[in-house]
Amino acid sequence: MPTIGEQSYIILLCKGQMADATPYWAYLKMSVLQAKGLKAAQASGQPFSLQDFGEILAWGKEAEVPAEIRTAMERDHRVSHELPAF
Repeated sequence: MPTIGEQSYIILLCKGQMADATPYWAYLKMSVLQAKGLKAAQASGQPFSLQDFGEILAWGKEAEVPAEIRTAMERDHRVSHELPAF
């Protein structure tokens, strides 16, 4: 697992809707502990901000990630798109 200094991190593709129902996608770089916090925030049903849980590497206001962004994330960050979105 890649590390930030001494801490392991993961990059997740997050998908959802903004408060105004606009769809979004975002690649979020975070520690495993931050990922647990994000999962808890999602389960609560309360609004939250992705940037509170890690570094947003790329994002957009579409339901699906554009092909060129997917390719760049695979190439530059070794993201695997075989896992489901978070």
